[in-house]
Amino acid sequence: MLLGWSGSKLRHVRKHEACWPSGTAVFAENVTIEDTFARSGRQTLREKARRLVAEARATNAPKLYAHIFSNGGSMLLLEVLSELEPLRLDGVIYDSAPSAEGTIRPVAGPVIAYLSGGTLRERLAAVWSTLWPALLAFPVRKAHLAFFDGLYDASINVPRRELFMYSDGDRLVWRSHVEQFVARRRDQGSIVETRNFGASPHVGHFRTQPDTYRETVAQWVEAVEK
Repeated sequence: MLLGWSGSKLRHVRKHEACWPSGTAVFAENVTIEDTFARSGRQTLREKARRLVAEARATNAPKLYAHIFSNGGSMLLLEVLSELEPLRLDGVIYDSAPSAEGTIRPVAGPVIAYLSGGTLRERLAAVWSTLWPALLAFPVRKAHLAFFDGLYDASINVPRRELFMYSDGDRLVWRSHVEQFVARRRDQGSIVETRNFGASPHVGHFRTQPDTYRETVAQWVEAVEK
């Protein structure tokens, strides 16, 4: 499962299919700014999670992985986990995720919406859709994003094999935040591997270092399936 970042286009998420071994069944969903920050976004995320889980069940593959991007993909992961039983994830790859616990709040929505990709009209529409939830929650309440705390809870996001790919050059999800989560997951019982991509930007590791990215994923999958 490829679980896209906030503000992603599905065609851009699907480009990461190329980093998985040949013959792997891959299915993907993008995550919009509205999915992430609007009050109605969680319902849309749940619908996307149900589609992913339905595809996973239909594939009947011996192993099931989630490859998630940024905090938007982490939100979609939580919805997938709530729909997944009796299936289970054999491993998760975190690309540029997550931010530190307690930092995901509605007030960030309009800023991220304006800085995201897309035309000016698309960005202004995203700002408008996230502005009212941000004002209702201002300045510090988590409000409708409180469910994101489940990512840090081992009873919800259970320990498993995990790979974290991040960078010093990420200006949105800081290296220190990812490394704090890595330490926490190890304490919770996850078997964790990491790869720092140096100066590459947020969710830009595959684009800037494709060979290293493919090799990292391939080696991790091989280790998990031994």
